[in-house]
Amino acid sequence: MAAVLLLIWAPFALLAGHELRRVLSGARLTAHTDRERALAAAERLSLLVVVLFTVMHVAHTAWPLLSGSLADADLRPELIRTLSTTNHGLPMQGALYLCGVGAGSFYAVRQALASLAGASRSGCASSTAPMM
Repeated sequence: MAAVLLLIWAPFALLAGHELRRVLSGARLTAHTDRERALAAAERLSLLVVVLFTVMHVAHTAWPLLSGSLADADLRPELIRTLSTTNHGLPMQGALYLCGVGAGSFYAVRQALASLAGASRSGCASSTAPMM
């Protein structure tokens, strides 16, 4: 469990803190079109959803393991029970997990596309430079 904390949760916490600081600093959206502004706003919202989902997930899975109130062998059945539980016939916990995973996927794709766009711009700039 300590290795998972060091290899997954610590880097994620650093990234999330950096991104949240950027988002919450009040920096204005630099998008030019309505579509770009809407996607940028959705990206910010998805970051907040991902962070809330992660906090909830850690509170329900990692923390009980670390505190000793849940054994490793009990984690999977407990997670299945939690995700299968319904509230007035609706699987609310499962729906929240689905929203968290969806927000994470959206945010990851937006970041990947931004990185690819930046890489292709820098690649084009270096390929159009005059040869000496």
